[in-house]
This record gives sequence, structure tokens and C-alpha cells, in this order.
Amino acid sequence: MEAFNKKTLETLRQIMSTELPEMEKLVQGFDWVTTRVIESTQNEIDLARAMHDSETAVKQQIKMETLKSARNIFENCYIQATGSRTKLWKE
Repeated sequence: MEAFNKKTLETLRQIMSTELPEMEKLVQGFDWVTTRVIESTQNEIDLARAMHDSETAVKQQIKMETLKSARNIFENCYIQATGSRTKLWKE
């Protein structure tokens, strides 16, 4: 998946043009992009497994888990910066 195709850029523009506070725009934009990449990567993993391509499946699994880890780091930073006690995402 191309991370910043036209649809992605348009959706990000829409998120950033809302009247939400800047931090909320950041959270929504990051969530929108990373969720799409994770979904696309899961599809690539499923395809690789169906084709018995374990090397690609492992590479894509690492990619997906790295992105999930980045989301967790972002969430922890958000909680510390805002004092929020609510998790951003269910994973």
C-alpha cells in the first residue's frame, strides 16, 4: 500500500481542517494512516501465507508489529502529555 496516495492525503486534509484541537487532529490523522497500513499489511500477510511464501509473511509480520509498537509509543506519549487516563486504541 502506498502510504500517501490521493485518498490518504485528502482524508488527512479533511481531518486537519476540522475545528478540533491540534492534539486531537494529530491523534486522528495518525490513527487513520496507521490503521490503513496495518490493514493492508495484514492482507499482504494473508496472501503470502496462502502462497506459502513464509519469507514475505515474516517480513510483513515484522512490519505490522513495528507499526503497532509505534502506535503504543505514541499512545503512551499522548497519555503523559495530556494527563489522559483513557487509551486511544484497542489493540
